[in-house]
Amino acid sequence: MAGDIVTYALALNTPIIVNAKFYVMDPKELGGATPTRYISLLDEDDQVERFYPQALVKQLQLTSPVTFSYSESDITAEFNSLINWHFPDDKGSIKKDQYDILYTILHEIIHGLGFISSWRGLGLDTPEKELTPFLVTGSDDTSITSYDIAESPFIFHGFRETIFDKFIIIKDSNGIQTRLSSFANELNQFNTSASQFIDFYDQLQNTPQYEAAKDVLIFSTTKNDFIFMPKGSNSIPDDGIILETKIKPYQAGSSISHVDSIIYNIGNPDFLMRRESILGESLNDLVIKSGNITGSAIGPKLLNILSSIGYNLADNPIKSSATKQSIVDFNLIITLCIIFITLNI
Repeated sequence: MAGDIVTYALALNTPIIVNAKFYVMDPKELGGATPTRYISLLDEDDQVERFYPQALVKQLQLTSPVTFSYSESDITAEFNSLINWHFPDDKGSIKKDQYDILYTILHEIIHGLGFISSWRGLGLDTPEKELTPFLVTGSDDTSITSYDIAESPFIFHGFRETIFDKFIIIKDSNGIQTRLSSFANELNQFNTSASQFIDFYDQLQNTPQYEAAKDVLIFSTTKNDFIFMPKGSNSIPDDGIILETKIKPYQAGSSISHVDSIIYNIGNPDFLMRRESILGESLNDLVIKSGNITGSAIGPKLLNILSSIGYNLADNPIKSSATKQSIVDFNLIITLCIIFITLNI
């Protein structure tokens, strides 16, 4: 069902494989998903390398002198078996105490397709002191996570955003607009020969570049500051998509990588990528209440997002600006970036 909705919206030339698990999770979480693998591609628009989800790279069918081995699945997803789910083949309508599993699966697939920001806390402290894009290193140990990062040797190769981040602008309280990528560019002015994360982190905190990381954290917790501007768009009121930046403190997995939960509420055709699901409402009911503008739960602004990052829409083929695969396959030192959808309580 969810796959049918995606296929209705996008012109896919290669199957998308989802590895899904159904098990006991935190009672407050419905599920989560992430691209199984990111691939670094050169964006010829601005000559910047960014991470693209494997699902998208396979659709681009790039010609490259480099042979790349894909992971077996494109998207890794997990769903909470503790939740009182309503399934598509259940008899009767959804009950008031049920969540529609079709809604949650579709929401998570969209994250796995690339609706995901790289910006997150760099240190081990909570709440976060700063936000940076993914940290890229030369470590050969692919099992490294944030829990053992402090003791793991690495060679710093810079910070790298996702293709989703490319289209985000920041509009501050004075109306000044700045591309989020400009903060990544500032952070990448930092250079170090530190071979341990703790030394690297100490050095970074004492540089002018660190101010950029602190500024992004402030913007990420200020209402309406992050706006996704689709490719070729000019008008924020007409084309911009307001991202979730109301949560204080910053919440990994919820902040930035969702649309604003108030603006895109029930009745808005772009409700799907809110961070909270809706109790007692089926996906079909929500589509009807939103006016069924696109013929599915993937609303017009969400279609613009998917088109901007590189997918061909079913009735509007586009061309991605990513044409070259990175020669070096770096490792990421990050926790598996699961983006969660939570209960609406």
